[in-house]
Amino acid sequence: MNEVYTYAISSDFRFVIAALLLCFLAVCFAGLVRYAFRSLSVLVRGWPPAHLDADGNWKPTEDGP
Repeated sequence: MNEVYTYAISSDFRFVIAALLLCFLAVCFAGLVRYAFRSLSVLVRGWPPAHLDADGNWKPTEDGP
C-alpha cells in the first residue's frame, strides 16, 4: 500500500486526481449511508407520517392554510 501512496504523491497532477477521487468516493459513501438510513426510517415508521400529506407537505389545518 505504501507504493500506492508514493506513486500518488510523486507528481502534482496525480496528487490532485487522487484527492478528487477520494473526495468523490467519500461523497458517494455518505450518500449511500444517508439513503440507507432514510430507507430504514421509512420502513420502520411508514410513509407519510400523520402530520404530512402524500407529497410530504404539511397538511392544512382547520385554522387556515
